[in-house]
Amino acid sequence: MKQDLRIVKGLETKKRIMDCAKAAFLKYGFKDATIVEITQEAGVPIGLFTYYFKTKSNIVNHVHLDYLERIYNAVLEYDWVKDETPLFVNSIINYVYYNNIIDNEAVSRFFLEVLNADFQISFLDESGKDIFRRYISFYDIDIETDQMELLLTYNNGGKKKLITKYLQDDLNVQKEKLIYFIICCDIDFPGIPDGEKARVKEKLSNRIEEVAFSQISMLN
Repeated sequence: MKQDLRIVKGLETKKRIMDCAKAAFLKYGFKDATIVEITQEAGVPIGLFTYYFKTKSNIVNHVHLDYLERIYNAVLEYDWVKDETPLFVNSIINYVYYNNIIDNEAVSRFFLEVLNADFQISFLDESGKDIFRRYISFYDIDIETDQMELLLTYNNGGKKKLITKYLQDDLNVQKEKLIYFIICCDIDFPGIPDGEKARVKEKLSNRIEEVAFSQISMLN
């Protein structure tokens, strides 16, 4: 019983630190938010921050994964999504993911900072690897490890450049076209049957306007 209480308390403390980090990132951005301020707001010693998250860069990865998880859980509430294939589910997640980042000025500034930071490879790669593994497993795709790494590097590098240019106002394209382009690039993952790709694109175009999760923010 005491051990269970310690576990619960630890999870509550970890969540409180992450919530305070989100608030600090939203207010100050990644660079200007400090661990000292985050821990003071959370009411915990700095040692607990380093115990749970190690560095400020690492807590961003936790924030990012939390954002993805909340989107995933939310989109599965739709009856027409929960029994769908990984390709379709990920397409809807991508739509919410990028749409909500771009539509919030403070979040988009933070995201741009993160993309330009040295640690951004970890920020994007882990979620990308997880998605690719789902595709490979579900569609029984035969792909070597080095090929997957090449695809992952090319995929995430291209996304980074597109989003960075867009957020810096260096890309003259409508938001909707940008997001749809990113989604379609993911749909065209090698090894997925062409019929499945076409089906997902068609269903996506028919259903995308029904998706409304503006309340989910990376930093809330």
